[in-house]
Amino acid sequence: MKKYFTYLFIAILTILFGCKEETIQPPENLLVKILGKVAERKQNMDIPVQDAQVRLSSSSINMIDSTDNEGNYYFEFKLDTTQELSVTLTVRKEGYKDLSPLSFSVRAGNTYPVPTFILELDTTTTIGGGGGGTPPGSGMPQTIAYMGPQTIDLKVYGVGGTETAIIVYEVRDSLGFPISISQRDTVDFALEGPPVLGGAYVSPAWAITNASGRVATTVNSGTIAGVLQIVALLHRESDGKIVTSTPTRVVINAGLPDQNHFSIGPTQFNFAAYNWVGRTNNILVQVGDKYSNPVHQGTAVYFNTTGGVITAARYTDIKGQVTATLYSGNPLPYYDAPGYGPGYAWVYAQTIGENGVVVKDSVIILFSGLSTISVFPTSINIPRGGSQTFAVNISDQHGNPLAPGTRIATTIEFSPPEGTNWAAKVGGLPDEPLGDYLFRGPGRTDFIMTVVDATPGGTPDSMPVVVKIAVTGSNGNVTAFLYGTVGNP
Repeated sequence: MKKYFTYLFIAILTILFGCKEETIQPPENLLVKILGKVAERKQNMDIPVQDAQVRLSSSSINMIDSTDNEGNYYFEFKLDTTQELSVTLTVRKEGYKDLSPLSFSVRAGNTYPVPTFILELDTTTTIGGGGGGTPPGSGMPQTIAYMGPQTIDLKVYGVGGTETAIIVYEVRDSLGFPISISQRDTVDFALEGPPVLGGAYVSPAWAITNASGRVATTVNSGTIAGVLQIVALLHRESDGKIVTSTPTRVVINAGLPDQNHFSIGPTQFNFAAYNWVGRTNNILVQVGDKYSNPVHQGTAVYFNTTGGVITAARYTDIKGQVTATLYSGNPLPYYDAPGYGPGYAWVYAQTIGENGVVVKDSVIILFSGLSTISVFPTSINIPRGGSQTFAVNISDQHGNPLAPGTRIATTIEFSPPEGTNWAAKVGGLPDEPLGDYLFRGPGRTDFIMTVVDATPGGTPDSMPVVVKIAVTGSNGNVTAFLYGTVGNP
């Protein structure tokens, strides 16, 4: 039965967990197919050799197939490139002499029939074991390869996530073949890292290689987050050498919610919502554990508010974040936030942490209302060559700031007599959109506007002027006019 070396690990997991993997074939123009036969020559005839191990290797591929009863083997793999790939075929069969590897180059979309490998009996050893020297079937253990899974991400004990993972290693000889049952040996597993202090461990702590040269163990998380490092070791008795694998890293994270790592914030602190129903504002909550890692995906967070309506519960994503939607409407926040005045509402979020402790936070939101403009003094009266300042309040109906993005445009209109250069200017109000202001104050709701006689030497006679202040934004559009004269004696 033919198997890809890459699929052997999947087969092990299938047996352990009773699940069925389904593969998706890549397009034909990306496939490389290699096929051939292994035989033994007897009386000038090529006799098929069954169960010979054929290994296909390259810089990025490591596959093994066993010949069928016709001596055939077959490899198929995806090669998503227009470049050639150099590959090597190596054949081994217990009781036969080793053959020299065959190397050649392949390209995607092609099929490569390979000349028959002819094996020759090794008369220096006894097929099936017995006799002195190294038992046949494979060389001595030379390397330990990690077979998977590719990534291991465990959750700390008790949060409801994945707490264990099966890891598999393969012991190989100097040619890269799995050691045979005759070379079976004991592999120990060593681990280190902060999670060990929290009870992380592997079980079993050692295992004997099977007929495929493989061993498996289970890594278990503890109560401390961090990175575990696992190494497989084999003591080769023939020469005392220690054969080790490269370190396997296991990430353990996602403890229970922690108050010091629980945060809440809105898309907008200033929400044009007091006079409208159904407007929305997103509220983001970020939940971390005491190790500053995101909590387990699916952790529930409950929301409530003193103004409008908010989605009751949401569940954290892989980043430990959750977003609820705040809808404008009743109840209108009038005096629901003591010390803040009309228009302010609280949004609350909470979840459960270690030992059932409530983890919570809150944020104040301004439900700003309709736009208003007030100016003092209420008329323009500028002496020749002089100026006049005005206190301008631009706010909502409760005196609170307008929502972010609100624009203020100020213009001045006048009609100088024909042939004169009489002029006036206005300035002081912001040209850029308003920011996300939560509280009133200078530069937010209170501004100073100045009207200036801009005629060189001063306007010699009274010239009527009109100043227009236009406010546009999500709180509604409003305009104010200020009348008077420039150049008064």
